[in-house]
Amino acid sequence: LDLIVDGFMGPKTQLVLARAVDSLKPKPKPKPAEPVEVTDDQLDYQLRIAEEWMTENGFPKSRPALICFLRKLGLKGIDDTYFEAEGIHRFFRQKLGSKSNAGLQDFSLSARRVLKTYMKTQRTRGLPIKPEGMIQKIQGLVEAVIAGVRATDISYCHDPRRPGVQRELKRLSTRSDSLYSCPGIKERIGDLKGCAG
Repeated sequence: LDLIVDGFMGPKTQLVLARAVDSLKPKPKPKPAEPVEVTDDQLDYQLRIAEEWMTENGFPKSRPALICFLRKLGLKGIDDTYFEAEGIHRFFRQKLGSKSNAGLQDFSLSARRVLKTYMKTQRTRGLPIKPEGMIQKIQGLVEAVIAGVRATDISYCHDPRRPGVQRELKRLSTRSDSLYSCPGIKERIGDLKGCAG
């Protein structure tokens, strides 16, 4: 046995006590992981990879809106704003005539920001960013834009703000730098009708 003899500790006892003291010391907190950031150049690179993948797999002819979105989102100076159905509904839910109401643009979203968030999530989870994943996200954007256009056509028929919203969508559909001028979107906006009766 390694005991205290004549006021002196044996080496084994010293080691045990030293370990006990060390265990009581506050442990340094682990350094937080560096925040994952996605740059415009990184997004543009992934868009190019996705377009190459689509071309190799024959998508451009069968998915014109999808390939249009993909190409436009990689252009400099593109207007990537869009309105999903929920944003349209939130706009119309505002009390009519209230001075505190937000304008339509306050309910817009950024398509590039959506894609950056997807890329950031993949990296944070340690997952690869595959062309198929990017294409799926862009297809989701196409569907969201279509749903937003449809929301103005089937809802709020007697709301006096409705014609103004539809005029804004039609204006966007004439701009080459807008997602709303893509095939399949532009035609849907052109088919918007006024209220009957």
